[in-house]
Amino acid sequence: METWWILLIAAVIALVIVLAWSARKRRSYVDPTQVTIDASLAGKVTGLYQQGKKVEAVKLLREQTGLSLADAVTIVEKIASRSKSGSNSGSKTAVKKERAPRADTAPSTAPIDLDTELEVRSLVADGDKITAITLVSARTGWDLSAAKDYVESL
Repeated sequence: METWWILLIAAVIALVIVLAWSARKRRSYVDPTQVTIDASLAGKVTGLYQQGKKVEAVKLLREQTGLSLADAVTIVEKIASRSKSGSNSGSKTAVKKERAPRADTAPSTAPIDLDTELEVRSLVADGDKITAITLVSARTGWDLSAAKDYVESL
């Protein structure tokens, strides 16, 4: 009879441990589409990556944003690849090719995806607001005034 009690207590303890671990994991999840990365953080991450310190760049991004390891690695690589391919004239050409048909969508109803936001922030950090505004307008269908307001709000 005592053996059953010991097994029951062990099962309850194991269940409590599993539930606590599961709750902790759910609380620590950060949706990567809801994370905003400011230009200074993107610059620090890019600098670390270019110095060959990819692990430190990922660690910095995770500490500052709460992202999971996989999401942080993906974003660090996107930020770094943007800075590698980043001549401004190439960006302007790419923007012209991406021009979408005009949409009657208001800025508040057409969200900007994370890749576009990171690219826009990088352009702003490089001092190229005109290309950033054109990029936002092309990818969202917003008019230039709405795109300018968005870029200046960063």
